[in-house]
Amino acid sequence: MNKADCVIFLSNAQSDLTRDDYTFVKCHVVGLGINDEVTPENASNKKALIVVNKWKTVAQNLPPRRQEQEWLRKRDWILWGDSKKGKGEKFKGLSELFKRTLTIVPATTSQRVLDEDSGSYERYGEAQLDDVTDALKNILLEEGIQIKLERPKIILKRSLSEVDPTGWTILRDL
Repeated sequence: MNKADCVIFLSNAQSDLTRDDYTFVKCHVVGLGINDEVTPENASNKKALIVVNKWKTVAQNLPPRRQEQEWLRKRDWILWGDSKKGKGEKFKGLSELFKRTLTIVPATTSQRVLDEDSGSYERYGEAQLDDVTDALKNILLEEGIQIKLERPKIILKRSLSEVDPTGWTILRDL
């Protein structure tokens, strides 16, 4: 996780993120301790894509205007949780954990049902991953150049700082 320049989270649209999700991201993605305070300085510089899966299942019977309202509510919950209400009790939102803007997109993957006769899973439903594909393309276009330029510099700096007992620089990471 430490070497990742971009992380992708898959969230289920049928449930909200919770304090446990926040703690997991804080400790395992950002790399802070459970009791560490999040500041703009120690927030993660990783690019994050959050995919809200099964969105069509949640929104399919709603009128288009209501679908948009529900999407905005879901997006705001992921970004700020209940912190905008001055509470921050259930979930603070993920935005404070990252220095960069989070990309949040809806998706729908196919369903799987066990066919008891054959013992195998059958897929049904249509996958809708256009927003995910577009978001990944944008991340690669925006970040690809920066990642390509920065990664060798980071590795070289780290390698040059390691010196073996004979005085020769160890370049094993190159």
